[in-house]
Amino acid sequence: MIELLRKEFRAQRPMALLILSFFAGLLVYELASGFPDMPEWEEGQVEGALVLALLFGTMTGASLLVGESIEGTLSFLDGLPMPRSRVYLAKISAGLAVLGILPVLDLVLSFCFWASARQSTDGPFPWADASVAVFLQGLVNLYVLSVSVALSFARQWFALVVGFVFWGFLWLRLREVPWIGLFDPHEMMSATGEGDRALVPWRHAVAVTTVSLACLGIAWMGFLALGDRARHAADRLSRGRLGAALRLCGIALIPVVWIAALYNLGRLSGADAEDSDDRPLGETAFARHETKRYEFVFRESQRERALRLARKADAAHDKVARFMGAAPVPARIVVDLGSPVMEHAAGQANWTKIRICMEKADAAKDLVAVLGHETAHVYINHLSDGELMRHFESARFFHEGLATYIEHRFFAGENDRLTMRRLAAAAHARGRVPFAALADNGALGKARDGNLAYPLGEVFCEALVATHGDLAPGALCRAFARPRASVAPKGERLWRDAMQACGFDLDRVVAAYDTALDRAVIKERPFIKTIPRLTARVEVAGGRIAIWPRYDGRAPGAIVCMVPDTVGESILVADADGAIRMPRSKSPGPAVRYALGWRTPELPWPLFEPWTEAAVSP
Repeated sequence: MIELLRKEFRAQRPMALLILSFFAGLLVYELASGFPDMPEWEEGQVEGALVLALLFGTMTGASLLVGESIEGTLSFLDGLPMPRSRVYLAKISAGLAVLGILPVLDLVLSFCFWASARQSTDGPFPWADASVAVFLQGLVNLYVLSVSVALSFARQWFALVVGFVFWGFLWLRLREVPWIGLFDPHEMMSATGEGDRALVPWRHAVAVTTVSLACLGIAWMGFLALGDRARHAADRLSRGRLGAALRLCGIALIPVVWIAALYNLGRLSGADAEDSDDRPLGETAFARHETKRYEFVFRESQRERALRLARKADAAHDKVARFMGAAPVPARIVVDLGSPVMEHAAGQANWTKIRICMEKADAAKDLVAVLGHETAHVYINHLSDGELMRHFESARFFHEGLATYIEHRFFAGENDRLTMRRLAAAAHARGRVPFAALADNGALGKARDGNLAYPLGEVFCEALVATHGDLAPGALCRAFARPRASVAPKGERLWRDAMQACGFDLDRVVAAYDTALDRAVIKERPFIKTIPRLTARVEVAGGRIAIWPRYDGRAPGAIVCMVPDTVGESILVADADGAIRMPRSKSPGPAVRYALGWRTPELPWPLFEPWTEAAVSP
């Protein structure tokens, strides 16, 4: 059996080299033409993994079994002292092992790109989600390979039969047949996590595995029947005028069927999207401009606004550095103005590299405020020697809160600070967030909107400055860089340890934080009364989950819904009938987790209720 496996692995060596070459080319392309230290690689990851599984899985399965008959080596295998079933098992094992290179390489590249793209807002690498993704990709590999080997016995009609199967599947999807979604590998690979749990869509997994086993059984019976009789029977069918006519019709049908299938695929995926070259981010011409403190990289169409920002940039930098009590960082800070940023963010920072989306800022004044915010992140990392990023789960509120405090104090207008404080007051009125929860990013995200780290963190930093003075934030950052700080605990104990190292009193700061929020609630009470509390009724129909919001009083704005997604959360809006709908695969477990919120013009972003779980039918 070992020798047989060696033979099959040697036979699959060209496919393995092709897969490795493809990934090497992908890496070279990304390094040469993209921004490998920016997280655009996340976009379309599920679609890319599925396309590779379909491509290489179909190529492998098409010749895995029938290749022995076509090449005339089947009689040699029959002469070996082993049953044909063992040969079949060796071939399937070799095929799956070669396809297993796909998820492994995808995981390796994802980790490498994640490490180079890590931002100040990012947590640790999501190993739980990554393991679920590898498992699901393995199931898709099995699914595609088993269907391909079962259809490979069509021989010269393989392309036509596969085209008919693909077209029929897409046709059923377009007509929204409820059960067909269970066999959709794209839905299955779009598994989500709830909190820190990575969930597997088991209904999809069982359906896909059942089809895979059935196809492997068909392929096994077909492989046992392979031989001279089967080949002669196929040859007799293709002889004569009728056989020739059928062959010509089949050849003519292949492009027709595949064009129809691709047309359905385009309709299903919304292929009529606007060409990216028509957008500013579709441009390829870049320019650079250096100041004393920064190096700006921007697109030519952004030149005027970029240079206007550059003229004010050094003054903004010096304000941040003086407040933090820090000497300028040794190298110029690189500011990328031409790349997109994560959703709901105007900018991102990573050590001495900043990225700002100019399309999200309406004026040069806004850009200066965003630059000041991101420069604060750079100095927080610099003064703490990266320790505050290493303690990300305990320090996110301080990272974002201090940067927001600096932005509002030195660069933004009073109205920006008041709207952020209004959001903090309204959130506090919906349930107090104690400091212990604020200093635990995972716990905060499980109970409330994780982005409350911005407004509540700003209140904490304002309380810190009010209690211990303007030099307190910089001193606290330096406390994390001291040698023995690396063995400090996490959460509230971590902050108590750092505060004691500075001679500060955490209890006094927390008391000032609670008092400031209570006063903000009293001040904003008239506004808070205009924001009704939201509840909902949840139901499942037609393979979709429908959330029907309910509230008393007058609507102050639009209702939105936050649900867990593959990475982070997604924001959904209501349909015309008022219901918020999503595919059942978005929440494959026995319960759906969601947070309803109001989007109003008086707040910088939606005000969400605490997270809620509702049972859904299997």
